[in-house]
Amino acid sequence: MDKGIDVNINAELKADFQPVIASTPSAINKLFELLLGVKYARKKHFIKMIEAQGEKDKAAITNGTAIFDLEEMKLTALENRVEDNAISLIENEVKKDEVRNIISCARHAAIELENSTTPTDKEISKNFFNRWREEAKLVDDDYAQSIWGRILAEEIRQPETISLRTLDVLKNLSMAEANLFDKMGNYVVFGSSLVTGGHITEFEIRTLVDAGLVVFAGMYRTDKWKTTRLTYKGKNPQPGHYFDFNSTLFFSGDLPKDENLSLTFIPLTEQGRAIYRIASRNNSWDPSLMAMAAFEANKKLKKIVTYKYTNYLVSNNINMDDPVYFNRDDIITEETK
Repeated sequence: MDKGIDVNINAELKADFQPVIASTPSAINKLFELLLGVKYARKKHFIKMIEAQGEKDKAAITNGTAIFDLEEMKLTALENRVEDNAISLIENEVKKDEVRNIISCARHAAIELENSTTPTDKEISKNFFNRWREEAKLVDDDYAQSIWGRILAEEIRQPETISLRTLDVLKNLSMAEANLFDKMGNYVVFGSSLVTGGHITEFEIRTLVDAGLVVFAGMYRTDKWKTTRLTYKGKNPQPGHYFDFNSTLFFSGDLPKDENLSLTFIPLTEQGRAIYRIASRNNSWDPSLMAMAAFEANKKLKKIVTYKYTNYLVSNNINMDDPVYFNRDDIITEETK
């Protein structure tokens, strides 16, 4: 009979935990009735013994919370047995789900590390990995798993670069907050500043503040574009203004060097910068959106040329053989010209 109980619970548990708790007593009761029915002729005197029990025992048998043991000839309460079986099965299912989630996150980390070399003088701390594992086991969304995988890969590449506080911020991000931050990745410059403008509302800024990703106390910050001189294959250096967007340098040589270009922004928190850095390794951010924001902030700006860094974050070398041009008249809307 025990075997029948286990089969019943197993079959229903996979569909839903709650129905199992509600239906198991009646299912066991039905099983008990069927078993007695098969051997009714030989067990008639046992049925009479059951009927002779007090009203409480009969009620227990009827509602499925007890069973009459034909071998020991006594009433046995099923409540604890069923509950223990259900708890054990639920625990097994939860553990399997957690292991699957960890494996999925680790799979993303493996993809990130496929062609990477890791430092030999430092090891990822056990404390960090334990915290990562405790959080990763609860992540079942594929996009979120990819972020957690990249977090682990980054810490393996460069130990002690991801703080435990960053893990806390990441684990508390809702899907809406994560999607918003990913969308705003189209407007982050120098890996640390979120450019403001028509692309982001006050409510969205507050959402990112509450999520621990940006700092905003009611006042926007404004900064000038940096200045530089670009030299292409021995030609005369071209002075101009620039800023970094992900792995791309945005450059304008249209205006005199002493005429300032500016961007209004809010800074990312330390945790925001870390999560942005991880997300920037694999993204579909559109440079034309950043170009549009730059044009909107600088009415005199007519043209921007972009160059890819050849080894971003390692050197300042750019590939000037493959420029991409953005013209105000091509991408700016009539309302913001």
